[in-house]
Amino acid sequence: MHADLSHDTRRVVCVLATRDGGDLLRRQLESMAEQTVSLDELVVLDDGSSAATRQVIAAAADRLPVRVVAASTPGVPGDALLARIGQNFAAALRHARIGASDVVLFADQDDVWLPDRIERQVAQVVRNDALAVASDARLIDGSGDPLPGLLSDLYPRPDRFADRTRDAQLHAVIRTPVATGAAMAVSGALVRTAPSVPTGWLHDRWYSLCAAAAGALVLDDGPVIEYRLHVDQAVGATGAGRGAAARRLAAWLRAPGNAGRRIADLHRLRAIAPLDVSRALTYRRLFAAVAAPAKWGAR
Repeated sequence: MHADLSHDTRRVVCVLATRDGGDLLRRQLESMAEQTVSLDELVVLDDGSSAATRQVIAAAADRLPVRVVAASTPGVPGDALLARIGQNFAAALRHARIGASDVVLFADQDDVWLPDRIERQVAQVVRNDALAVASDARLIDGSGDPLPGLLSDLYPRPDRFADRTRDAQLHAVIRTPVATGAAMAVSGALVRTAPSVPTGWLHDRWYSLCAAAAGALVLDDGPVIEYRLHVDQAVGATGAGRGAAARRLAAWLRAPGNAGRRIADLHRLRAIAPLDVSRALTYRRLFAAVAAPAKWGAR
């Protein structure tokens, strides 16, 4: 059902990382199969799941173009979890067949896609000539019942983002994560040209920074998924999920030597940034952004 989007050669690829998803994964895969526009490819990177979860994935092959890739070294616990998630998604991208004109969606194993997710996000990429689109999400609990508010209520976005200069947009994204991978779409061109996801970064954080550096990040206020909040999620907005994980990542970045590593990673964005933004990505300004964000404007 691609005709309405006028992208005859534009493929839609999804990458999904799994680890013992069980029934929640089954519902997620069902929602992927119920889209108004079909996926062309679904690459599942499985990180050592049980046989039951592997059976759930295999059963989805009747309705989805799914291909399973095993993680190279399954199972890394504790503080290495965030780094592992980012690298798992990066590995899934390497296994996907992605052309420059294609659209790539990220997915978590425990959410539910709204029926028009693909249609809406592909249209956003095409209409805005965007490298990345960060959409919003409705909230549900572990049983699938609605929760009040939206994901953006938990993680407010910068005001009037689209009206800011490219330099100011990048600064805002460095200061504040604006993209949740489960509700994010990126262009194949970004995947093919952006620096690879550095160790220690989440994939969504990195690609949102890459798109902002290139001046082609769109923040979409419309929800495209139901984002599940439950105590068992590895990374999420619960106290045991995104909050704790984000605190671990922040502590890692602030540890001696790690801020320097983060600055070095951000400096690589100069490779895809237009001249006005590239000039702002000096080590001096990046140090100010990481150590004291309010000083970004100082030359």
